Amino acid sequence: MTGSDCPLTPLQIELLEKCVEFESTSTALLAEKLCLSGRTVEHRFAGIEATLGIHDRGGAIAAVLKAGWITLPDHDSAPGHEAEK
Repeated sequence: MTGSDCPLTPLQIELLEKCVEFESTSTALLAEKLCLSGRTVEHRFAGIEATLGIHDRGGAIAAVLKAGWITLPDHDSAPGHEAEK
């Protein structure tokens, strides 16, 4: 599937990408990192769950990863990590 097939909004995708990046689905952590209120984070997750028909955050992340709408970060290219040759 391509990104154009994704039924989620860009803001919803951003939230799921941040869950993967921060390795957390904590409302408080995501709200702090994204400069949002906790209620906004919860509202976005509710929209994601309703759109995908999945009723938990981990399941939503797994579904969008499987669909290819988000990808896992490349930790080898992060500062301080050198790829093996």
